[in-house]
Amino acid sequence: MIDVLVFTEYDNTDAIAQALKLGEVDAAYTLEKTQLDTLNAVSGIEAGAYASFGFEYLGYNLLDGLCADKTIRHAIDYCVDRETVVEMSYGGLADIAYGAVNNDGFVYTPAEKRELNICLLLLWRKGCSG
Repeated sequence: MIDVLVFTEYDNTDAIAQALKLGEVDAAYTLEKTQLDTLNAVSGIEAGAYASFGFEYLGYNLLDGLCADKTIRHAIDYCVDRETVVEMSYGGLADIAYGAVNNDGFVYTPAEKRELNICLLLLWRKGCSG
């Protein structure tokens, strides 16, 4: 039985990782991948990643003349390097998704990688240059 539960706010993830190493806290989340690897090497600490139900997305303002055009939106989608976004924004601790529906049950099969040539072809067909 837990008698007391104390929540402590830390300024950054390095301070959280250090508090775990020193035994100042028993549990934490929002650590970075490199810290997870370091903490797993410490005896008595088990760190890991878990799936969440949260998601973020790139949305378009369809009232904007340029973004209202489906071809332009497709061209932008081909230019986004999703792997780099996941690595730089989430330290590799995210899954690439193509909609709010789970990837395992989603029937749409989008481009799996960045295809700049397709992007340029779509834009060229729309009369864009430069």
